[in-house]
Amino acid sequence: MRYTIESLIGMVCTHSNVLVASAEERAVAVERMRAFLTAQPETSSGEFGFPFRTLAYRAKSAVTA
Repeated sequence: MRYTIESLIGMVCTHSNVLVASAEERAVAVERMRAFLTAQPETSSGEFGFPFRTLAYRAKSAVTA
């Protein structure tokens, strides 16, 4: 998928660990992400590719009667 700095930060901010953080923690994390991405030549100008994979686990409970 193609992202910009702002769209990647927006996507990361939908993750539960960011959503449950305090406003101050969230602001610090966003600024750190923005500073890092701005400093990298691969991500600093325009769109860039960022592979994103989601892992999901499914379990069945063992019900015995």
